[in-house]
Amino acid sequence: MVSRARRSPSPALAALLAALPLGCGAPQTPAKVDANAPKPAESPAPLASTAPPPEAAPATNETPSPAPEKPARPPSPFYPLIVHGQPSFRMFVLPSFIAAISGDYLSTPIRIDGNGARVDGSLYAGLKGLGEQNAFYVMWITGDLPKHGKLGLNLPGERGGEDVFYSWKGSAWARDPDKPMPPAVSSAYYMGGIYSSAPWGDRALYEINDPNLDEAKPIFVLGPGGSSPPVPEIAKGTGRCKTKLLGHADLRALPSGDLIGFGKECREGDQPSFYGQSGAGPLAVERWPKGSRTSVIDVLPGSDVVTSLRPGSRFYVLGPNDVLAVALPGDRGAAYAAHWNGKSWSDISPGGSESVNDAFRTKDGSLWLLREKGLDRYTSGKWTTFTPGGIHNTIEWAKVGPDDKIWAGRSEELLTLEKDGFRVIPLPELDPREEGTPIDILFRGDEILVPARAGGQVTVLSTKKPTKVLDLDAPDEPAEGAPPPRPAPKTELHAFSRITPGTPGCKELFVVLYKLAKVAPPDYDFPLTRAALKGHTELSSVKFAETEDAGRRYFVAFVPSFSIGQKLVKTVQEGVKNSTPQLLCGKPARTNRDIRIDLRTGEIVKANP
Repeated sequence: MVSRARRSPSPALAALLAALPLGCGAPQTPAKVDANAPKPAESPAPLASTAPPPEAAPATNETPSPAPEKPARPPSPFYPLIVHGQPSFRMFVLPSFIAAISGDYLSTPIRIDGNGARVDGSLYAGLKGLGEQNAFYVMWITGDLPKHGKLGLNLPGERGGEDVFYSWKGSAWARDPDKPMPPAVSSAYYMGGIYSSAPWGDRALYEINDPNLDEAKPIFVLGPGGSSPPVPEIAKGTGRCKTKLLGHADLRALPSGDLIGFGKECREGDQPSFYGQSGAGPLAVERWPKGSRTSVIDVLPGSDVVTSLRPGSRFYVLGPNDVLAVALPGDRGAAYAAHWNGKSWSDISPGGSESVNDAFRTKDGSLWLLREKGLDRYTSGKWTTFTPGGIHNTIEWAKVGPDDKIWAGRSEELLTLEKDGFRVIPLPELDPREEGTPIDILFRGDEILVPARAGGQVTVLSTKKPTKVLDLDAPDEPAEGAPPPRPAPKTELHAFSRITPGTPGCKELFVVLYKLAKVAPPDYDFPLTRAALKGHTELSSVKFAETEDAGRRYFVAFVPSFSIGQKLVKTVQEGVKNSTPQLLCGKPARTNRDIRIDLRTGEIVKANP
C-alpha cells in the first residue's frame, strides 16, 4: 500500500475557508462553493507572530517637558537703519548729513539725514573710475555739500594705487588738475622707497633716499602744488652716518607750525632704512621750528634699550603742545612712549608687550592708550589698566562720545567704560548664527550710529527708530510717476567689471594687491609685500600670481576662504604703508605667471630649470 501525501486545498478554496466564521463550539458546516466564481489573487499568508504582547504602559499623570527655551535677549537701545551692507562700510560726518559708502572699489553711496537713509547716486555725480562709474575707493569726503566739498579717491594699483582728488562744483564733482610728481618721488613711490611724508603748506613733503647717491641717504623733496615754506634740511651725521637719524618712521606738521620726525640715532655702521630701523642708538625726535630750515635733535629719555624702531611706530598729535611718540614693542619686549609738553620730552612708557593702537584724551585731562586687550589711563604720573572680561578680549577700537563717555568695540560686543569697569551694550539680533561685531561708532547730535558686522554683511544701527529700513539687497524702487529707466549703453569691459566684493559665500575669492606700473619689468618681485609677508606661515594656502585685465597687470593672491583673505588683507595693510589690498569675488581674466613666495623667509622661490 502506497502512502500518499495529503493534498493541500487549492489557493481559492483555502482563501474561502479562511474567511469562514468559526463558531464557539458550534458545528462547522462546509459552505457551498461556486466553481465559476473568480479566483482571488494569490498572495502569501502573513506569518503569525509568536512574540508575547507588549506590556501596557503604566498610567501616569505626567506631561512631556517642553524643549528648553533660549534665554530672553536683553533689550537693545539700537534699531536697524541700513541692512545688507558690504563688509567694508565707511561713514563721513558732514554738517548737514552723513555720507556712507558700502563697499570698496565697487560701492554704493548712501545719504543719512533727518529723513532716514537712502541710496543717493548724486554723491557720485561726475566721478569716474576704472571703466565703471564706481570702480574706485572713496578715501575721504569733507566740506558742506552741496555748497562746497573735497573728495579723495584711490584707483587700485601698485604701491597703493593712484590717488585722485575732486572738488564740488555746483551739482557734481570736478577732478582737480593733475600736477606731475617729481621724477625722484615717482620712482621712490613705485619702488616702495618713501620713508614718510607730511603736508607742507599747500604741498606735500616726501622723504626719500638721495637718487644721486649709490648709498642710502634720506633727503626731503617737495611734491607738486601751490605755495609752501622752504624745504627743511635733514641734520647731517658724522663719519659713516650720512644723517643724524636713520630716517624718520613718522613725519608730522604740528598746529604750531613746527615739523617733527621720529627716528633712531645713527651709530657708526648703522644703515638708514625706510622699513624699520635697527641700531645701537637711542630714539630721537628731529624738530624744525616754524620757519626754520635747520633742526634740533631731541634724544628721547629712557629709549637706549629700544634696539629697533618697527614699522607702525608713530606720533599722536593730541594738541599744539601735546604730542605722544610711541614705538611699538620690538626686541625690548615692551612698548615705549614719550610725551612732549611743548618744551621737553619725558618717558611715560606704559610697559607691557601689547602694541599701542590709538591714543586720545578725555575732558578731565586723562591720557588714554588703546592696547590689544584693554585701555590704559595715565593721570597724575601713574598708569591704570582697564580690561574687560569674557573670551573676546581684543579691543578693536575706542572713541570718546560728546558726553566724555568712552565707547569700545570688540568681537561680538559693544562696550562702554563706566566707573566700575566695562559694561556690555546689547545689540539686536543681526544673524542667527553669530552676534554682531561693532566696527565703528559715530555721534551726530543726540543720535548714535553703529555699523556692525554679522554673517559677512554690515548693518547700520541707530538709537533713533527709523520709519523705514534701507535694504541694500532690495531692487531700487522708481519714484512715483518717473519714466522707466533707460537701458544702460553697452560699454567695453574694463578691469574689475566682472567681479564683486568678496563675501563668505563666494567660491572664487582673490585679493587684488597692486596694479603694476606700465614700466614695471616683467619679473618685478614686490619686495615690500614679501617683507610684510615674511614669517606669516599661517598664509601658506595662499597662491600668488600676476594677472592681466583690460591691458593692465595686477599682483593678486588667490585665497581658499574669506577668513584667510581677510587675514592677508590685514597683514599687507599693516606691513606696507599706504597699501589698499581688496578682497574680491570672481576670476581674473588672465594669469600671466605664478609667483611662489617662501613665507618663512619672504624670498621668491625660483622654478627649477
